[in-house]
Amino acid sequence: MKKHLIKIAVVSTLLLLIGVNIALFLNIIDGEKAMAGYRSTTVKALEDLVSRENENIRLQKAISEYNEKIKDLREVLSKLEQESKLRIAADEENMQGEGRELDRWFVAIRKLKNFITYHPQYAIPEFKYLTAKDWLAVTESGSMQSEANCRAALAELRQTATLAASSIFGQAVKDFTNANNG
Repeated sequence: MKKHLIKIAVVSTLLLLIGVNIALFLNIIDGEKAMAGYRSTTVKALEDLVSRENENIRLQKAISEYNEKIKDLREVLSKLEQESKLRIAADEENMQGEGRELDRWFVAIRKLKNFITYHPQYAIPEFKYLTAKDWLAVTESGSMQSEANCRAALAELRQTATLAASSIFGQAVKDFTNANNG
């Protein structure tokens, strides 16, 4: 019986060893599958890393190009600002010149009106129909320094005022005639 027990013990031990070997073999297979999964994940991670590095290189090149464009645009903007300042200065100078010319006209008109105040014999009632444009037109030619200049300008104004009044009165007569059946 002892032999029998020894055989059973040996067989049991062998079966136990076979079971342990099978368990270890299955663990090794699972470990290899896990390692294959880790390798696959590692390969994908490395591919992603390479892809991102390439994307970073592309973006750095794009940033460099944009920085160059920004630099060029700043230079253009600087030139435009300088040109703008020069134009503004020139425009201000022109406006001052035009302002002086306008002041000269206003002074001439004021002199002409003062001349009329002191010499009412040269004025006519139709002056009230004159526009600012009419006054500017007669003072455009020059200054009202002499009495002859003032009298010549007033003669022109009297003619303009008479024409304006006759036009107004002619229209009034026409309107009156139309309103009263001829």
